[in-house]
Amino acid sequence: MDQSSDPRNRPVNSVWRPSRVALSAFFLILPGFFAYHFLLAKSLIPPWLGGYSSAMALIWLLPLSALFLQQVVLRPTRRCTMDAAFMAFLGYYLVVLLLNMGISQRGAAAADQIGVLPQFFTLYVLGRLVPPGDHGLHRALIVSLLAMSLAIVTNADEGTFFAASFELLATADYFANYQAYGFIYTVCLLYVLCATPQPAHRAWIYAFALPTLFLNGARTELIGVVALSVTVEFMLSRRKWLMFVMAASLVAIAIAALPILADFYPESRTIFLFLDYSDDLSKIERTRMLEDGWNSIQQSPWLGALGSHRPGEHIHNALSAWVDLGLIGFAAYSMLIACPVIDLLVLRRLHLRDASYRLAFSFIFLVALFAITAKHFTHQLLPLALGAYARVVVSTRPSWRTAPIPSAA
Repeated sequence: MDQSSDPRNRPVNSVWRPSRVALSAFFLILPGFFAYHFLLAKSLIPPWLGGYSSAMALIWLLPLSALFLQQVVLRPTRRCTMDAAFMAFLGYYLVVLLLNMGISQRGAAAADQIGVLPQFFTLYVLGRLVPPGDHGLHRALIVSLLAMSLAIVTNADEGTFFAASFELLATADYFANYQAYGFIYTVCLLYVLCATPQPAHRAWIYAFALPTLFLNGARTELIGVVALSVTVEFMLSRRKWLMFVMAASLVAIAIAALPILADFYPESRTIFLFLDYSDDLSKIERTRMLEDGWNSIQQSPWLGALGSHRPGEHIHNALSAWVDLGLIGFAAYSMLIACPVIDLLVLRRLHLRDASYRLAFSFIFLVALFAITAKHFTHQLLPLALGAYARVVVSTRPSWRTAPIPSAA
């Protein structure tokens, strides 16, 4: 018997094809967000779905729940500890929100966060059930990525994507900000990169994607993707010294080009960050929020103090989970990130050439980086990362590789 025909020797991504339900939800929830808000900012459509994310999560909650039940919960060989751990975290989060809504004076703050739960669940299911190696998905995401790049590049004013600045308007609470656009673009970019095995092809993708992220104005996403790209390419490279020299050269060129770019884009937040970080307004505000949040932690370390900060203000790192969820919630959130990081770096490094592994590694890398430096614990990359990681855990089991291919629902 030819070994290539043995199901155990097939690439992981060919064993479990995503269903039409999962693919439809993926495109409507992720690239659809970008399309909706871009058209909204261009005044081409009315705000039918408000901020879009919560409404779309609720629309897809039942179909994705049924799909998750069918393809994961009811099939023991497709379940893993992460599934239970993530659902337990959502359950704990729900209890905290309900208690604050029922017996504390912070019910309004809890009500503002209740929409995070369906978004987290639907994104986890998508990360769990939509692999990067599906050819149809890969082609469609390349088209989506090019379309988003074209929209950003052709609608940038003085180095900033115009649609991302609408959120600053006092009367426009349903507009997306540059961070939301950056999140969607980054997710689609990583799905494409992880399913692109040829280094030359990835180089072309970097060539248009990194300038696009720069013009979008999401500094954290840009820095994170650059750091991730250098790390992954270094790990994949057989001539690591050459990769190191190339990376160092590109960094030197970028630093030398900053004064020139500052003349072209005087209003760019990204350039100002590197030229004079000490006077960066965002940095100053985040430092103050960190101090306020730490005071809240000291006053209520065990149970937390959800909503103790002023509206729109919060710690921009993992300590935000301690403020809102207490010590137990912070510990659970930290473990959800730390365990996959250790597992992927230590136990599963041999799977580096697999697209699903690279996607999980890329997501977890950014989640860990953002949790340390910049993002609230409700950042939507977390459920996608944990879902992608759970998929890798299951896909590396011998029993999984012999499982039959499910029908496309």
